[in-house]
Amino acid sequence: MEQEIIRLFKASQGSESRDEVQIGIGDDGAILNVSQRETVWVTDTITEGVHFDLDDGTLQQVGRKALAVNLSDIAAMGARPVAALVTLVLPKSMTMGEIKKLAQGMCKMASAFDVAIVGGDTNRHDGPLVVGVAISGTVDVAKAWRLDGARAGDSLLVTGKLGGSILGRHLDFQPRTSLASYVASNYEVHAATDISDSLAVDLGHMVQCSGVSAVLLTDRVPISSDAEKLSMTSQRSALDHALFDGEDFELLLSMSADAASELVADQQARELSGGGIVVIGRVESGSKGAIVDQDGIAIAALGYEH
Repeated sequence: MEQEIIRLFKASQGSESRDEVQIGIGDDGAILNVSQRETVWVTDTITEGVHFDLDDGTLQQVGRKALAVNLSDIAAMGARPVAALVTLVLPKSMTMGEIKKLAQGMCKMASAFDVAIVGGDTNRHDGPLVVGVAISGTVDVAKAWRLDGARAGDSLLVTGKLGGSILGRHLDFQPRTSLASYVASNYEVHAATDISDSLAVDLGHMVQCSGVSAVLLTDRVPISSDAEKLSMTSQRSALDHALFDGEDFELLLSMSADAASELVADQQARELSGGGIVVIGRVESGSKGAIVDQDGIAIAALGYEH
């Protein structure tokens, strides 16, 4: 069956169509030529019952998400995606027809973001479906975004509305690779990450690694309609969902106040973000890793535990 799966992926997308791919899927290893720029690697694994539930999503959506979460990490580095390795651990009960649906979702996403699937591995077991992906990208190391560069005086920005992704957006979000490429080419970003665990958790990581603190203007945090909907039955506020729900996969950026103002007003950036980029706070010196709201009340680092 493994060779059939290899043929399936090879037929579904042209793995040798990119200039960087010298040898693609089907050999013992892939060979890429990315010597002109530095290489970035990211990897993420999604597991049935943890990151998706097949009662609420399709196999095509699962395949899409497996690539999308990694593309979001590539975006958070200010990098450009190049190639992917895919590892499938399949339930023994899974049919070839079901595997094809999973592959369709992955290959469609790879094609949309110009990523070559150049290899991987397959196994079967008695457990749930597990999909692991590693994506390589290229970046100018002098412009690569890091987690630990936030500076006192910076503005904090997010690229979209937050909260309530469990209602379906976690399977259908748009990785911000195009926006990240545009911003990296036109602005200086001091620190960046994608919001996967929650705004509170990921902002906490950023300020902790940067040795600074943050003031989060909670009245400016963009709240999704899903968060509003969830709040009607969850006994939690919509803001609570926006702060502490996970898997939004928007970008969180730390930039100088002047650069942030320019970016917010940049029409092309607004179009690439799908709705606008919003300043939600500022970076301050002081208690390393601390986050408070505009009234000085501490915000706990609560979020989605994988």
